[in-house]
Amino acid sequence: MTTWRWDQGRVLYFQFDVLREIAKVLVTFEGKDINDNSINDELRKSLRDHVGLPFAPDSYKINRNYSRVFQCALLAYLQGKSLYVSDICKMLAADDSYLSNCDNYMYEVFRRFRFPFPAFNEYEPQTERVYPFCAIIKYLIALREQGRSAKVSLEDICSYVIGNSCTGLEDVDFYNTLQPTTYRAEGDSVRQLREMLAFISQCSFLKVFNKELYLDVYGDDDIKHLLQNILIPNVQEPMADKGDEFCQMTKVIHQLVTPNVNTSSVNILSPLSILDKDFTEGKRVRVQHLRIERSTLLRKFYISLHPEPVCEACKEHVREKYPWVDYMLDVHHLLPLASVIKLSIEGTSLDDMVGLCPSCHKAIHDYYRKWLKSNNLDDFRSKQEAMSVYLEAVREIA
Repeated sequence: MTTWRWDQGRVLYFQFDVLREIAKVLVTFEGKDINDNSINDELRKSLRDHVGLPFAPDSYKINRNYSRVFQCALLAYLQGKSLYVSDICKMLAADDSYLSNCDNYMYEVFRRFRFPFPAFNEYEPQTERVYPFCAIIKYLIALREQGRSAKVSLEDICSYVIGNSCTGLEDVDFYNTLQPTTYRAEGDSVRQLREMLAFISQCSFLKVFNKELYLDVYGDDDIKHLLQNILIPNVQEPMADKGDEFCQMTKVIHQLVTPNVNTSSVNILSPLSILDKDFTEGKRVRVQHLRIERSTLLRKFYISLHPEPVCEACKEHVREKYPWVDYMLDVHHLLPLASVIKLSIEGTSLDDMVGLCPSCHKAIHDYYRKWLKSNNLDDFRSKQEAMSVYLEAVREIA
């Protein structure tokens, strides 16, 4: 049975926005010997300045403590004395790249990340290949097909997926036949698996809540799209050398997933209203933004943490105004549109979600649309800018 591994204790470094900033730094150090003390110090300072995380301790070289972050995220590998920066990293660092969108980046990770993985000492090229993220998502799809709740705990993944030696290459019918096993994660493996789940929960159709991973899709067309376009492992012959294996795994020549980006497609979002189409204007990231806000799971999670329906903009207590309505608030997403779900140690974070009454929610989206148009922008350029514009809109409402 293949051992599933991840980098533990670094979950905040795997946030999509953080990985993009890391990528922007790493591309400037391509080919440099980061084992050299002066270059290592320069790299650490640059990472701290751009990312805003400590990259500690100073007594260890960056590559000793953070190489698994760089590798598991498919960004970079120290090959000999030189830092090799992957195609994935270069595309992630570019502002106008296909991979500057979180979902698109995750699609590539799902297809490419596999065990045995070159970041770990037990790398053995002849071991059977396992694509863990494809396996987990296919099992979630199988649960949905069975009419069961499409959610799994860490224990479920161990018992049904890892315990049955699933590889991610099987079809969904195979996952429908799985029976429980006695396999359980122990020691460090528990935390590593939990942080793997937190990482992939940044994808718009996955959520982690109360230590369970949920599949969050709109219907059968979404499932069909996932199986036909996303959950197809990038299978290649294993390489004996770890560096060669990493280079092959992250090479991006005619291998990118190219999902349908038509905003009216049910593969991406349920039917859009006229207002929605005006706001999205063919922009995939805006469609994903609306998809997040319409997630029934996020709404359920939000209500569990905010039982009183008070609009964050107009401060109206909606239940007092409409006592016959149980909870008439929409969930509004504050992050820049290119981001999806912020990552926390526990999993899916609701820190960037606010509850708005339908009128205020519509008004704020109108405000966004007009502000972006007046500033000749397709998207907000930072979290700070998005928050600033949101607060401007709230002040106008108040």
